[in-house]
Amino acid sequence: MFKREESNRFVWIGNNGAPNKIEIRNVGSGPFNPIAISNWHYDSRYPLIQANPGGNSNIYAPSIVKNGATNWNIYFGGWDGTSSGHDEISIVNTQDNFETYKPHYTMIRHGDYDHVNNGSAIKVRNNAWLMLYTTVPNFGGTKYQLKSSLTTYRVQTSHSE
Repeated sequence: MFKREESNRFVWIGNNGAPNKIEIRNVGSGPFNPIAISNWHYDSRYPLIQANPGGNSNIYAPSIVKNGATNWNIYFGGWDGTSSGHDEISIVNTQDNFETYKPHYTMIRHGDYDHVNNGSAIKVRNNAWLMLYTTVPNFGGTKYQLKSSLTTYRVQTSHSE
């Protein structure tokens, strides 16, 4: 069970005893302030992250996690250059505050599910991230399920790796 009580952090508590349930704390946006979005600046790089070539290009639902002074991991879902029609979760890394992006790749494949998507990740220690994400069963239903994954991996930082 991962637990860190900080008011500005996503907190995963674990299973609360009920079957197929987990508890999450510190999720919310606070009161809406329309003035806060009045100075929203559009980024002219459209799309900001280009989908991989081949197949369909429909990527969305980013989860951005700081991984150093100017280094960020960006997790996103969708069809990243695939023609399967099944959402998967990919990762891309930027080491210069979003000026350039390393090659991105699929991190969580759909496997036995119709879709996996909507990842929300937090860094729990060096080279370890906890991600919650949704799945849609492959039997034609539309019932979303919440899954979790504690993953240790090395992010690709250059073309030669």
